Amino acid sequence: MFEGDFIEYKNMFTNDYKTFVSVSRNRLLSVLERCLLIISRDVKQTRVVFEISDGKLDIHAANSFGNFDDEIDIDFDGEDLRIGFAPNYLIDICKAVDEEKLNMYFISSLSPCIIRS
Repeated sequence: MFEGDFIEYKNMFTNDYKTFVSVSRNRLLSVLERCLLIISRDVKQTRVVFEISDGKLDIHAANSFGNFDDEIDIDFDGEDLRIGFAPNYLIDICKAVDEEKLNMYFISSLSPCIIRS
């Protein structure tokens, strides 16, 4: 049996999201893989920034190896948002899902993103 205080994870997963994005899984996967080819020699150190607004998902990354910028058309509802991700985790999600669309729910730039197919 485990003892101790555990993180209140249930409070992180709420339906009170402020930004909703529906994006093509294949397009997102393609952009993220291309991003890693251009700027990454150490995947663990690479971060991408998503800027979400007006039906567009702008993806940016930069480090000493190079700069990356791309844009994806999305279905969008809610507030504009800027949030960072480790791209390798998003790539894993894209590869694990069989559906064409990924639905992403955001509360804030400091909260977890919930992804559903």
